Amino acid sequence: MFIFIAHHNQRNFIMKYRFILLLGIASVFTMPAMAEVLHFKAELTPQAEVPAVHNSRGKGSVEVHFDTRTRRLVWQSEQSGLSGPATMAHFHGPADPTKNANVQIPVSAGQLGHKGRGDVKLTNEQAKQLMDGLWYFNYHTKAHPGGEIRGQVLRVKQ
Repeated sequence: MFIFIAHHNQRNFIMKYRFILLLGIASVFTMPAMAEVLHFKAELTPQAEVPAVHNSRGKGSVEVHFDTRTRRLVWQSEQSGLSGPATMAHFHGPADPTKNANVQIPVSAGQLGHKGRGDVKLTNEQAKQLMDGLWYFNYHTKAHPGGEIRGQVLRVKQ
């Protein structure tokens, strides 16, 4: 009788263990994808422009927060020392630091002062380019219509 009870309890334990294990595995596959907010930054300099700008004391930076689930990009920028008021600013891509590329995200005229901020939803392709380090940000001025300061937007490990 003792052998039967011990065997029966062991069998129940194994069945419960298997059930819990299967439940755990199933929950992994049914959980919604976890959002991750990635952080990026670019230091903007005249030397980073292509071709480089040699007669500017401009400098700046842009910080980017990107939600991988919603593909929402939130940015804030600042600049100083430009040869004149900024006439345009954009995120460009895809391009490595030695190349120029098309505008991906234009900055509205109201955000062209010394500090700016904005947000936008990216396409899947834009999100991949951003995460691959193939975007840059730059400010344009009347004296430098092709861009006065620029920086590659690169991920910052947090």
